[in-house]
Formats: sequence, structure tokens, C-alpha cells
Amino acid sequence: MASAYDEWGGVEMKSGIKIAVINPNSNQAVTAIIQRAVQQALEPSTTLICVNSDAGPKSIELPEHRIEAIPYWHAKLLELEQLEPDAYVLACYDEFGLAQARQLVDRPIIGAVEASIAMAQVYAQRYAIITTMASTLPSIYALVQHYGASERCIVRASGLGVAQAAASEQDVLGVLIQSAQDLMLQDGVGALILGSGGLAGRADYLAARLGIPVIDAVVSAAKMAEAMAGMQKADVASVQHR
Repeated sequence: MASAYDEWGGVEMKSGIKIAVINPNSNQAVTAIIQRAVQQALEPSTTLICVNSDAGPKSIELPEHRIEAIPYWHAKLLELEQLEPDAYVLACYDEFGLAQARQLVDRPIIGAVEASIAMAQVYAQRYAIITTMASTLPSIYALVQHYGASERCIVRASGLGVAQAAASEQDVLGVLIQSAQDLMLQDGVGALILGSGGLAGRADYLAARLGIPVIDAVVSAAKMAEAMAGMQKADVASVQHR
């Protein structure tokens, strides 16, 4: 008999933490990249459910894409509630619809921007976000300012589209390495954030090539969600055994 989680890309387990990762665009190729990167980072006992919106934009690069995507990823969020995940992750380097989504469900929803900035600030005094298209910069700048990171964080667009980033491995790595080397040489950054779901899965390779920490934004959000869920379960278990 098929598991209840098969259609969601997860593996049913009798115990452990369950994390639901939502790619707010409708590009299944991007979702597959995100799923591979996150699955490798999570504990073996953690169940991963990784999905994308059923409709809406394939890439979220313009303000109109963000507006269009919100109802679709909110619908997926509510659909996933039946599986009772311990926490959710918004797998996009933006926070469109995040505040509203947190009013729709009781479980935590972790954003990739907040999680990756928190991690980068542990690694380096000065760090950079490398994202995709220049059209995404205004929203990322606003979020960097919102999280009080403006004085320590530089934001650069690689010029890669989200779909292109997901589809063309060697070209993507070449562009990212060149962008990172320029930031290291010209701006003295000591850590990098890969600021797009389409760039997921490249952090370890780039860190080895560049010699500085490279943070996969979506993976950092998933690890934060896993840690929060684990602490919550530990607190519940502690109360039950008193």
C-alpha cells in the first residue's frame, strides 16, 4: 500500500520531525533541486515534504510575479495542513505573502532570507547575497534593511534567471564563482549567501572552490525549521515526563 506521503515527495516515518518546504513558483525542476539539497542536509529521521505551487509563474523575478504567486502558495500551504508538518519553509529569496501566511496556520513558517542572514552573521563581519536577476534587488535590499543587516551585507545580481539557474549547471557555477571572487577581492566579504531557490545545492562546491563559507538560503531555513521543531518536541516530551 502506498504511503500517505508518496505524492508529496516525502517518506513516511513512525517518528521524528516533519518539515514541509514550499517552492512558491510552479517550476518542478526548481523544486527537484531544492528537494535534493534540503534532503541531504536534514537528519535521517526527519521527513521532508517538498512541493511547488500548482499554478502561477514559473519564475518569480518581477513585482507582478510576486503578486500572482501569493494565492497559489497560500493554497498549497493550507493543503499541506492535512499532513500536519511540524514546520514550513518558504523556499524563495523573498517574503511575499509570508506575514499573511503566518496568520493562516499555527505552525512556524521559516523564510529563507531571515534564516540565511542569521547564519551569515555568525560566519563573517561582512558578507554578500548573490541572487538571480537585477529585478529582484529592490525587494532583497528592503529585507536586508528590515533585518538590520544593511551595514554588513552586500547584494549582487548574477544575471541568471531562476529557470536558467536550475537548468544549466556548469554555466551557473562559472557565473557564481566569478561573482563571488569579485566580491571577495573588491569588497572583502567573508561569507556568501546563495539568494534563490534556483541556486540551491551549490553551496558545498562553491565553498570548497572559494575557501569561505557559502550558505544555501533554503537549506538554512530548513535546518532552522528542523531545529525549532526538535526543540518544541523536546519541550513537550519534558512536560509529559514530569
